[in-house]
Amino acid sequence: MKTSKKNEKKKLIVKYIKGMTGAIVVVFAIMLGIIGYIDFSESREPVDVTGQWEFVFSTEESTYIPYIDSETTYKVYLSQHKQEIEGSGESWEFNKEMIDYQSHIPIQFKGKIHKYNISCIYTIFGEKRTTNGDVSMEIDKNGEFMVGEFSGAGAKVEGTVKAYKVIK
Repeated sequence: MKTSKKNEKKKLIVKYIKGMTGAIVVVFAIMLGIIGYIDFSESREPVDVTGQWEFVFSTEESTYIPYIDSETTYKVYLSQHKQEIEGSGESWEFNKEMIDYQSHIPIQFKGKIHKYNISCIYTIFGEKRTTNGDVSMEIDKNGEFMVGEFSGAGAKVEGTVKAYKVIK
């Protein structure tokens, strides 16, 4: 009788270990799947921003008071090669009024894209001086809208920037 109870205990222990082994294998497989998904999503190409955009810079802070609460729209063409971004364009509107063609101010962008985030240096070639600044934006999943912040050395401007893709 004692031998039969020992055999039953051994069978129960073996059954328990087999059940635990199966559970461990399932948990391990789930973990591998999660790691594989993360690895895949990390290696994906960033969204493509190549095309014509309208950038709207809304100045919130500046040492030059007339710039505060102003809005400048630029038409820009961006090109992308892997994570590198370059762009050029010109000012188009100031405070929602068209700028006379002879007064358009050139702008250039150079930066990087990482998944759905862009970080660029911009250069504005003004009539009196050239000035630089930086832009950090988040891109929507469709690659057709960006929003973020900017700051610039000229008049120490800071504010928000929105960009809309006009043509792919």
